[in-house]
Amino acid sequence: MTRPPTELQGKAMGASVNSQAPSKSLSNKLFIHLTTDLERTFTLLSLITIMIISTAGALILSEIVTMKMLRQDARITQQFIQSAAGTERLPDTPYQKEFLNSKRWLAGYLQRIGRFPDTPLVKIYAPDYTIVWASDHNLIGESFENNIELKAALQGHLKFKQEGVGELNESNDKTDLSYFAKDLEQVIEIYVPLWNSDQTEVIAVVELYKTSDYLFQSIYEIKVYIWSGAIVGGSILFIVLFSLVRKTNKTLRRQRKAIVESEALDTIGEMTSAMAHGIRNPLASIRSSAELALLVPDNSPRMSENIIASVDKLQEWIGEFIQFTETESRFDNQIVVFDRLVEESLQLISEQANHQNIVIEPLPFETYAPVNGDPALLRQLLGIILDNCLEAMPDGGIITVRQQNHDQHHLRLEISDNGVGIPKEQLKNVFRPFTSNKKHALGLGLMMAQRIAVHHNGQIELFSHEGEGTTVSVILPTISDKLAKILVIDDEHTFADNLKVYLEQYEFEVRLTDNAADGLTAVSQWMPDIVLIEIKLSDMDGINLSQEILKRYSQTTVIALTGQANDNRDKKLDIISRLQQAGVSKVITKPVPLADIRTVLEQARPAAHAASHK
Repeated sequence: MTRPPTELQGKAMGASVNSQAPSKSLSNKLFIHLTTDLERTFTLLSLITIMIISTAGALILSEIVTMKMLRQDARITQQFIQSAAGTERLPDTPYQKEFLNSKRWLAGYLQRIGRFPDTPLVKIYAPDYTIVWASDHNLIGESFENNIELKAALQGHLKFKQEGVGELNESNDKTDLSYFAKDLEQVIEIYVPLWNSDQTEVIAVVELYKTSDYLFQSIYEIKVYIWSGAIVGGSILFIVLFSLVRKTNKTLRRQRKAIVESEALDTIGEMTSAMAHGIRNPLASIRSSAELALLVPDNSPRMSENIIASVDKLQEWIGEFIQFTETESRFDNQIVVFDRLVEESLQLISEQANHQNIVIEPLPFETYAPVNGDPALLRQLLGIILDNCLEAMPDGGIITVRQQNHDQHHLRLEISDNGVGIPKEQLKNVFRPFTSNKKHALGLGLMMAQRIAVHHNGQIELFSHEGEGTTVSVILPTISDKLAKILVIDDEHTFADNLKVYLEQYEFEVRLTDNAADGLTAVSQWMPDIVLIEIKLSDMDGINLSQEILKRYSQTTVIALTGQANDNRDKKLDIISRLQQAGVSKVITKPVPLADIRTVLEQARPAAHAASHK
């Protein structure tokens, strides 16, 4: 790849080759920033993960231990209840009505189980869900068929649960809270099935409310131990992981530094070799031409031309090298109408292509979405690729250009030639610097193009077959895939109609009105993204119209068209300032190429899209 030095390159000629140092410094800073972010991210994620795991583990373990202790207490209570019933000589026969109707037996049984510690309330249920005896005599005779725990106990299951005193209410048969201390917060409710002597049938259910301070205190202390262990264990694990991450991060930085230094030495070696080879050939030509000019004065004019050509070649190589090293340092970010940039680049090489009998064949574009980036760098990227196409076809050929959707958020520009192609063994090195099969080239072109694409959050793909040609694909992120709605208010019908036809080719939805009244109605009903207005209308001037449009629909962007010259000498006649004060974002002076109007609209599209989503 060879291109004549630009003005920017010329200014950079005096810079030292060591200008590559800022690039490495930037790379190192970027790496340090990334590793620091990685360390912070990993630390935060580790802390959150450990907290979640420790909290979940402590909650689960606390619940398991609590349930096991309650179950153990309930089983001991069940054994006592069943044993007390046996001591009172429970009949061997299944449940009999006169058995539970025996107040003498119930009184003796209640007297025995009433001695159970920390049990202020006891109830005995018959199989028909009726309370036949209770510490609270007011409950005797009450029936509670909706009690789920009672139903399970009558089926032979031991049921227990810990609940707050506040949950004891009339709806669940726990009516009299006078049995419990006022400062009591928790009780244990146990339903014990009472079996007959041969364990074949449940003849009653005993319900107890226990307020065991010792059990509650034991559960609380165990929970404290569990949570303390979880906090200490989580803290130790976090400290260990954090130490490992910091140590790993330091190791990565040392390794990165060593790699950078090694790569720098390798790069210097490659640069030295490439520059030495590139400079010595022109120097040899300069020296030989100078010697011949001294020996044969008649050849001086021709030798001088050779010297000038060799110096120009040296200047071109040095400019190319400096441009390569400065790719990262200059980046003018703005909205770029990429398809126009492609057309301009093709126009620049058209003369040389005609000279080489090369046909440029642009295929229909699938998308015209703009991109975000530096137009100068993107133009340079396209120039590198197109120059390579020209060099690959010295005897003529065809260059095809096609722009299409790569995916929903990226465009893909394919530039293909049917030239000499690239040998398969060289394909893996096409993006490496200082590797070129061209005799008079530094081998920086495709590497520079790839770096420019990466700076624009894109990439370059290259496919080639020797003797068949090469296809280079440039993939770049687009700004928006939303179809922009444009309202044009202009009474110059020919211009408005032409503008509508032109814009609709480039993914714009356009409506036309020729007066302010219809325009305001369209703004209210259609809610366009951008309104393009002629400031000289028959029924309203542009300043008042702009203010009224923004009053009705503040999310739209207003752009003014005018054929009137601006006069900065008189503030009253300063049209642009007055329009901007009215809310107009940009003023376009007629006549203007339609392509320039489209560029302005593309640049306004993201702001309009963002405003409409507020």
